[in-house]
Amino acid sequence: MKKAIFMIIAILVVMVVVSSCHWENNPSTPSTDGGHEHIFGNWIIVEVPSVFRRGTEERYCNICNEKESRTLDPIVYSTDLEYKLTSSKDAYLVAGIGECSDRFLVIPSTYKGLPVVGIEQSAFFNCSVFEYVIIPDGVTEIGTGTFDRCNSLIQVILPDSIVSIGIAAFNSCKRLVSINIPDSVVRISDSAFSECISLKSITIPDSVTHIGRAAFYGCSSLTDVSIGNGVVFIGASYNFEDDGVFSNCTSLRNVTMPRNLQSIGDYTFYECKLLDNIVIPDTVG
Repeated sequence: MKKAIFMIIAILVVMVVVSSCHWENNPSTPSTDGGHEHIFGNWIIVEVPSVFRRGTEERYCNICNEKESRTLDPIVYSTDLEYKLTSSKDAYLVAGIGECSDRFLVIPSTYKGLPVVGIEQSAFFNCSVFEYVIIPDGVTEIGTGTFDRCNSLIQVILPDSIVSIGIAAFNSCKRLVSINIPDSVVRISDSAFSECISLKSITIPDSVTHIGRAAFYGCSSLTDVSIGNGVVFIGASYNFEDDGVFSNCTSLRNVTMPRNLQSIGDYTFYECKLLDNIVIPDTVG
């Protein structure tokens, strides 16, 4: 009899363990979704903090989509960055990472009493110091190669003052999963986001009129793209497969096309073998 009771208790214990779902950092949290250990993605800022206001960031379980959120303290501007005076000597450009070691890179809007209006080309090339970047209002351009090969970069928050995203600005940022493209942006240049292999979705606003060659080439996790109505031409008559705007986006499934689109260039969707939801407007010749 005792043996039978022991067996029943043992079975019940196993059932409880199997049906438990543990938080990554709290193994006592029970499951309500079928039983598994949570495997969370990266933290993503959903409410941007300011100097005077707290923010919020969230992350989701890759299996059950369970959400975890936490509060961010008001921002503290990053120090020890390198700066360079503009030719007019009335403003500064960020020239490099300097001695800054911040995980959250928060670029200040002023330096030595003058406005910060831009970031030098290749200023943060191949930098692995920071994971999150907040760029201040007043910066109008992300220059050529500014964040090229920043393989620790997870999220970028751009201000409404940005007009242009330069050539290879975020090329090969392998961990980049989130970036907002503000309504102020007019131009997305060649290879701007090429081989950002963790980027899953992108919304291109109506303000954008130009998308360069290979802008999203090799974004192999990209599944959803919405292209604003300001775009009339996508791509051009390229001679090479890796010039296509969305070439080798092998996970791409859904594309919302602009209603006034007139042409789609060669190799634009080359090797997008999963693409099954796209409507070509009648305006395309």
